[in-house]
Amino acid sequence: MKRALVLLIICFCCLNSGIAQKQKIVSGHGSATYIVPSNISREDAIKIAIARAKDDAFIAEFGENLSNFQVATLANGKESFSEYSSTTEISRQYEWLEDTKEPAISFEIDGASGETVIHAEVWGKFRKLGTRIEIEYKVLCNGIEKDFISGDQVSVSVKSPENGFLAIFTKEESGYSYCWLPYFNEDGHPREIKHNQFYKFLDAFDPTFNDYLRRAGSPLTLVTDKAVEKLTVWFIFSPNVFSLPTMEYDRGAECYYTKIEDLDQWYYRAARDDSQLQKFEKTVIIKKR
Repeated sequence: MKRALVLLIICFCCLNSGIAQKQKIVSGHGSATYIVPSNISREDAIKIAIARAKDDAFIAEFGENLSNFQVATLANGKESFSEYSSTTEISRQYEWLEDTKEPAISFEIDGASGETVIHAEVWGKFRKLGTRIEIEYKVLCNGIEKDFISGDQVSVSVKSPENGFLAIFTKEESGYSYCWLPYFNEDGHPREIKHNQFYKFLDAFDPTFNDYLRRAGSPLTLVTDKAVEKLTVWFIFSPNVFSLPTMEYDRGAECYYTKIEDLDQWYYRAARDDSQLQKFEKTVIIKKR
């Protein structure tokens, strides 16, 4: 009887541990007003206003202020910390997972100052982050970090302070996402990496990539028929093994792909199940020759 009780306690503890891995995802609404400095473009100002509205949603839900500091700028030769001339750098301890409604943006001109004022409202789902594992990651053009010209070869470098698992996806203007790592399905799991080791993927430095090359026949290159195209690269890392999304295989390109909305939904579910799953994002510029 005593042995059965001990086993029951162990099972209960394991069950609680599994439940603790579930990450609380909340729905919220936030708003912000941003006075646009003269040196900020309207596009960037909208992004800042939306980011501040998301911050407002986080603070309203969790009751926590975000850590921040101001970077002073010089105005008429004097150091200034006014709202109009300083930049606030914010350390965000949450991740916005998806919009549940399109952000609402409106503009007005301040009658006294003539400055543009942006009002932003957002609705969405987000989660509070735990301890963040900061990995080092780069997207390399012909071996160095710079903008791409159509046809340039791409590779990536990664280094993590902890053991874990890594997957790399792109989000392209076509509406599709391509899997850069792992190269093959590999039992539906991401690539395992060791702490403090330098990795170079999509490169002959990685022996597994040589197997890929034998199939593909050529290295991976980035191409575009537009004057300028932006490519978003997601580095998804966790100290815990996670399952990859369901993807289709393109035999011509020798790679796996899925729709961007399906990738977003997969990440939403994966983030809910693993509180330590983290996403790092890099924007890549590709220019036509």
